Amino acid sequence: MEDYDRYYVTHDIPNYPTLFIRDGDFVFVVNKHTGEISEKLTLTEYVDCWRNEWDTNPVFKAYYMKGYFLPKTDPDTATTLKDLKRMCSDSTRHRKGDTGYLLDFIMTDQCSKTESKLFLYLCKNVVVWNYSVTTMEDIQECLGLKSLKQTKAVWKALQDKGLIFLLNSDFEVEGQYKILIKLHPKIYWEGRHSAWAAKCKEEYEYEDSVTID
Repeated sequence: MEDYDRYYVTHDIPNYPTLFIRDGDFVFVVNKHTGEISEKLTLTEYVDCWRNEWDTNPVFKAYYMKGYFLPKTDPDTATTLKDLKRMCSDSTRHRKGDTGYLLDFIMTDQCSKTESKLFLYLCKNVVVWNYSVTTMEDIQECLGLKSLKQTKAVWKALQDKGLIFLLNSDFEVEGQYKILIKLHPKIYWEGRHSAWAAKCKEEYEYEDSVTID
């Protein structure tokens, strides 16, 4: 039931005739004008009702779409840092994702400590959303490896696991050329909840964000 609390909260929606009032494990559907209770819904029924209203009622959907943002141009195609930031158009620094998933990989021997170290390094170099910018030389130095061949082997291991994806190996950053990497959004993300939800193909989330200092 906690998932319902988080994903399907009750709100008083402007210009919408119905008020949803949560009381324990039930949601009462109340007419705003008369105060009459028209329905008593279980949480599961409320979820179904919420989804139906989203699909059929423009006022309801507009309320929850407020602040929802997706770029017109896919940021994956950016060739410069300036273009990437313009496409994402996101100055927020809300943190989502759960790097604890890496521990799951380590505990099940699916991800080595060196691979985890690389992923966390890339997280620290995220410039917006789940886009990280660095160089192979910087990665080699961070990992303390003796050769680029070893570095690329660790890199490939993370790619094969689906944790990272190389987008551009000639990505321009203030006149220098680096590599643009996309991290798995469910593990690391900095930016709008709406964009995160769209990238993860999840339902839009409304809980308070965790803001990075």
